[in-house]
Amino acid sequence: MMGDFHINLLQKSQPVVNYLKSLTSLGFISLIDCPTRFMMNQAPSLLDHIHTNQHVKKIHSGTIAFPITDHHPTDALIENGFKSVKDLPYTKGIATIFN
Repeated sequence: MMGDFHINLLQKSQPVVNYLKSLTSLGFISLIDCPTRFMMNQAPSLLDHIHTNQHVKKIHSGTIAFPITDHHPTDALIENGFKSVKDLPYTKGIATIFN
């Protein structure tokens, strides 16, 4: 699950704590833990989230410094052992897009 949620995970307010507790109760973990938005005269914020409930050994995630916007793009690579999109059991229709 990913997107610009407009919930600043760097703040420890009760709504943020409740949001994270709800996700955790559903088995999700947050993959981004550094600021993703930088505005002049404002504290950095973490508004762009990536959460997963796939508990695998290798997950690479982070942000990309991008000077033309105030949001840094986020990315995540989850190594799942499949060699190709065609090998995924639930993406039969998607696999044809990549061919």
